[in-house]
Amino acid sequence: MVLADTERDEITNEANAAVKHRCKKSEVVKRIAERMSLSDATIYDYLTGRIKVNLRFLKAVVAVTEDPFLKSYLEPEGMSLVAKEDVFSPTDNWDKESFDVVSAISTLREKAQELVTNGKPTKNAQLELLANFQVCRRELDELEALILGRVRDGGN
Repeated sequence: MVLADTERDEITNEANAAVKHRCKKSEVVKRIAERMSLSDATIYDYLTGRIKVNLRFLKAVVAVTEDPFLKSYLEPEGMSLVAKEDVFSPTDNWDKESFDVVSAISTLREKAQELVTNGKPTKNAQLELLANFQVCRRELDELEALILGRVRDGGN
């Protein structure tokens, strides 16, 4: 991935902002450092622009912060990143798949209601709501696969 200096600066600034918006910046930096097997000081060097941002760093920041702006740099248009544990896995069990949808939507509604009740949402709250939305989408996709008969191996 070759980036122009202005684009690299924009990513560096967004990575810094994504880390700052977390409850405890030092904990986020520590998690990124552990993920990359680097020191905390090196991560701060990335965040301040002393070390140029690279794809490995960007992946680590996205994995820890789930920042949607940074994530967009890793997703080609029309594609979406999916965590390994969130890989599409429908079963042939109608009750399970429909309950999973209801449960995911219920959780999304609760989180959305919390945002409305608590006033202006924080970036963390927005990211959490977005993650809940993505779970709903995955559960709906699994139910659709069952309805359309695209379930393999018989499921549970």
